[in-house]
Amino acid sequence: MRCSYDVSRHGTLKIDGEADGAGMCVWPVRPSDGGAWSGKEKAGHQVVADVASLIVHLLDDAGSAEYVLPDGGSRRVAASDIAVLCLTNHECANVANALRTRRVPVSLGVDPDVEAAAAEDMRRLLAAWLAPNDSGRLRALALSGFYGQNLAQLSDGSGASPLTPAQLSAFAEQAQRAAAGDVGLALMQAIRSGAAFARRDASGEARVGAWLDLADRLVAWSGPGRGLNELDLELRRWIAGQGDDTGVIRRPESSDAVQVMTVHASKGLEFGIVFAPFLWAQGDPAARRRKQAVPVVRFHDESGRLRADIGSDEFAANASRADEEDRAEAVRKAYVAVTRTRHRLYVPVAVTKKGWADSPLARLLPGVDASTGRGLDEALQSLIDSAPGAITIGVPPVGEPRLVSRSIEDIKTLPTARTTVLPPDDFRLLSYSRLVRRLVDAPKDYEQSPQIDAALEEAAGDAAWLPRGAAFGTCFHALMECVDPAAPDQQLMARIASNHGFGGVRELAYLERLAVATWRADLPGEIAIERIDSGDRAIEMEFFFPVDGFSATALGRVLDTHEAYRRPPERWPASQTAARGYMRGFIDLIYRADGRYYVLDYKTNDLGGNIGRYRDAELVQAIRDHDYDIQYLIYLVALQRLLRTRLGSDYDYDRCVGGAVYLFVRGLEGGAGVHHDRPSRELIDALEHVLCGSRA
Repeated sequence: MRCSYDVSRHGTLKIDGEADGAGMCVWPVRPSDGGAWSGKEKAGHQVVADVASLIVHLLDDAGSAEYVLPDGGSRRVAASDIAVLCLTNHECANVANALRTRRVPVSLGVDPDVEAAAAEDMRRLLAAWLAPNDSGRLRALALSGFYGQNLAQLSDGSGASPLTPAQLSAFAEQAQRAAAGDVGLALMQAIRSGAAFARRDASGEARVGAWLDLADRLVAWSGPGRGLNELDLELRRWIAGQGDDTGVIRRPESSDAVQVMTVHASKGLEFGIVFAPFLWAQGDPAARRRKQAVPVVRFHDESGRLRADIGSDEFAANASRADEEDRAEAVRKAYVAVTRTRHRLYVPVAVTKKGWADSPLARLLPGVDASTGRGLDEALQSLIDSAPGAITIGVPPVGEPRLVSRSIEDIKTLPTARTTVLPPDDFRLLSYSRLVRRLVDAPKDYEQSPQIDAALEEAAGDAAWLPRGAAFGTCFHALMECVDPAAPDQQLMARIASNHGFGGVRELAYLERLAVATWRADLPGEIAIERIDSGDRAIEMEFFFPVDGFSATALGRVLDTHEAYRRPPERWPASQTAARGYMRGFIDLIYRADGRYYVLDYKTNDLGGNIGRYRDAELVQAIRDHDYDIQYLIYLVALQRLLRTRLGSDYDYDRCVGGAVYLFVRGLEGGAGVHHDRPSRELIDALEHVLCGSRA
């Protein structure tokens, strides 16, 4: 965690071309009716989305924010220059989750007690993995946050295992994977299962966040020659030597991650850019007391002594005194938050019907009606006028679609689109798979189904042992995502295959053959995957784009005008409610060759033993039978929206888009299995209009 901020080293902040601008930026966060929020939770969701979007914008590869250095040079703002200061651990966890989903590195600085408890949990987990048959270590692990048991549960005298059979089986699998070197996957499995127990506690969300933070550090530290023993020793060293006397673990100063922590934990620290997103969110102490079985108020008497009242005749007066102390403490926290920044402070303002009047911002912005939100604009303008040039009103950036590129330099991470209202009742998160399932007589996808068609078994003959089904498809995709095609790591391939249940000699050899054939296959653009430079490919790219008024029947009408993609009328539902929301998907690979961009997808479907089924008309028919052409049409819409956003007026579909490439990997060794299609500009434009409506 950063303990100081050297302005002489960092220089002058420049955001969106503006240097030495206002030191404080505020913006109103309103519900759809433009008034006041009915509660903190809904307002909080929107505030978190705004903050995450703005941070992505600041870190955008387009150079939205940079430091002009004293020597005349410049550098882009780094994630570690930014801090988000929250009032509670729960708020910290929500912000951290929003940033992680946008691929922003996060260092979650939770309260010392929670962080120390999470570190002890992790120490017990690693110790148990090192000696999985040691009953003492297993019992210690059962008492950790991962399993949430207590001493009474372990002292029943039965001598039975502290874990259930299912928990023991999962633990044994984790220990085996960790010992084999796949610590990251083992940690994620442990955290996923432990989260259910941890979240029963009020600080559980923060504890899970601390586990994730520790897991990130441990995986980053691990490597060749650093096995489970070394990880255990390193974690103990962190606990003993890199924290204060409470045993708190601190992330090294060199870590490039956005710092997310409570205001309390930020005391004494300083950052270049600070977000204080919840200064409007004062709690309602009266509501909290109503939920208590025995209402208790804590306050200080005239002599300064801390007192507690559990129902005296003066309870009402003491409760009022306690509430006033809470409001004063909120103001002190707000002061700490706004004085942590060196260059820029961002403060969103949300007016809630309950809690606004007691919040620190209400004192700074008088005259706002908490029940309607009226007067907020005037109060903000008055604040700006009180400090000319020091405060400005800003709006989080809008950018869509949000496409996360891992390597293609021309299409780096975009800021996420701002959600200005909460999702309506008819909001949907759509995907190709969900869309196809809505069609009449939706086809069976052998790659996605764990069942194997009997006809394929018969056609396979002696090759009936060949792995098929969803698990095999997932395994192959993991190989494509994790292994460098230019320098394949055989040990990594074997570990991935084993982790997915295909570690046998025959299965591993078959996987390696398929992988090599895939990497060497001749692709459109006169290239092969193994020869594509890392700067010209993006792996497993996630996309979102808005959907407005879309229905499968509307899709059918568009495809009906293009013979190659036409479906029988009976395939489309007779009627279907128009959907709004977002289309989401993952494109296996986007690559650039010969000046054009292509979307590529791997298919492990077994089309039968005859290699002819992977060629020409039969392969096209397989594409149609599984509706894969609909899938890549959606992918090409996403690609078009991305390139249009990034390339601006330089974008032209005919010049920039190479089309879709689908590799049926089981046919590649026989010189077949490559399907390439480049739909017309007219079809992609029409489909985009059908999907996105007014937002096309």
